[in-house]
Amino acid sequence: MAKLDELDELIKQVLSEVVVTNADAIRLAKVNDQGELEGVDAIDVEGNQSKTAIFKKLAKLSDPKTDLSDADFQYLRDNPELINTDIERKLIALVKGLARRQDVTSTQLRKQAIDTLQVKKDAIAATAARQTTVSSPRIGSPQAATRGIYSRDQLAVLNRVMRSTNKNISDRIKKISEISKKYFEAAQTGANIRTRSPSVVLSEIMLLDLLSFIAKDVDAGAGAYLFEYFLAYLAGGEVKGKDPNSDSGQMGATDFTDGAGNLGSAKYYKTGSDITQAISGFDVPSTTTYIVALKKQGEEQRGKKSRGASDPDRIIGLDIYVFDVVSSADGSFKVSGKDVPTTPNRKKLVFDSILKDVVPIPLYIAEVYTQTFREMIGKSIQQTNKNIQDAFSQMQKFYDSMNQAEEDSRVYIAEGDVSIGIKVLDELEASEGYFKALSDIISAPGEVRQPAPTNENKVQDLDKLILEVLKNNT
Repeated sequence: MAKLDELDELIKQVLSEVVVTNADAIRLAKVNDQGELEGVDAIDVEGNQSKTAIFKKLAKLSDPKTDLSDADFQYLRDNPELINTDIERKLIALVKGLARRQDVTSTQLRKQAIDTLQVKKDAIAATAARQTTVSSPRIGSPQAATRGIYSRDQLAVLNRVMRSTNKNISDRIKKISEISKKYFEAAQTGANIRTRSPSVVLSEIMLLDLLSFIAKDVDAGAGAYLFEYFLAYLAGGEVKGKDPNSDSGQMGATDFTDGAGNLGSAKYYKTGSDITQAISGFDVPSTTTYIVALKKQGEEQRGKKSRGASDPDRIIGLDIYVFDVVSSADGSFKVSGKDVPTTPNRKKLVFDSILKDVVPIPLYIAEVYTQTFREMIGKSIQQTNKNIQDAFSQMQKFYDSMNQAEEDSRVYIAEGDVSIGIKVLDELEASEGYFKALSDIISAPGEVRQPAPTNENKVQDLDKLILEVLKNNT
């Protein structure tokens, strides 16, 4: 494809006529049929762009020694995982900056940018359509969690992973960060995962799988409530709902407690802006540990409070800010000995400035937005020993077959099609084989097992097995 002529002069002309501001950049990554930008998410340009800042990174993609060309845009479209938020905001600026220019070169350049943004949009949709989890985790009962009751399988996984970690939310957030970082780095750099126990590795994966499910498979509104649930579960505590002591029954400052009874509050935000808490919701005196999660759509956003994501399909991880708010009988609220700012009417605490003094703790879900958690883990597990690789493979096949059996069983019950019922039994038999292979790896050597029962007549046993599947999976 031909090079775009006189690009440097075009850059100067475009940006002398239009200045791209933060407000412009908020209109992110969605171009309609008329070539206009529509707002779907926030992206910060960190101040007005200089005359060459919008273009200099784009111009060095396919060949660092050449000016921006059609080949650079094609390179991005061929490798959509490279279109991170830094690249994306420059493409957006390019679309906006050339909107009113009618010359052939400007029109061609703008179309290249629009087409490239569309490729990213399509890549996000394609990734979201793939299976994201490894073990298809179940949330359990949020209502039971208000009494500190969690399912047997959740407790088994948690106790296996956190057995040597104190039951306070700060320590457990650090622990799960270490675990997620281990698998992220193994996938990204090929770093060896030294854990030799299949049981430990698979338990860690199942715990991270639940976090991934909440962040990626649940809409943003429900995700905030389930994040509170996850923190209470992680810390071995209880979910706290509406404040029964308030006249309105509104949420208090406490969202959960940890296993030691300490108070905790969860904030699940796109960016570190307008993070507040009603003063009336605090117990006085008290200490409340705040867990502020900022959702990230690229590693280039790590540690930057003004940049994030609201769309779950874009999330690749979280930055977690942990700090204690001490409320005193004299009406003061302090973090690390400093007064917490308030709104002008003193009805709310404002935590935006507090985050500046807190080092975020990263949680990793994927390397890039074109990768699911399942795919990141599949990549990282290659950096373990063969025993763990085999165990992971069998676990993944087991849950896949069980999930398919459950789905088909519901279709069978609704439609009564015997062929679908037979398919369910085949899937259950396959899952039995996967589970036996998995148990052979995990269980102690020499353990005696009873032979698995066989089905003499699939059709005769069909209804009984379907009911059993439903009983165990709902």
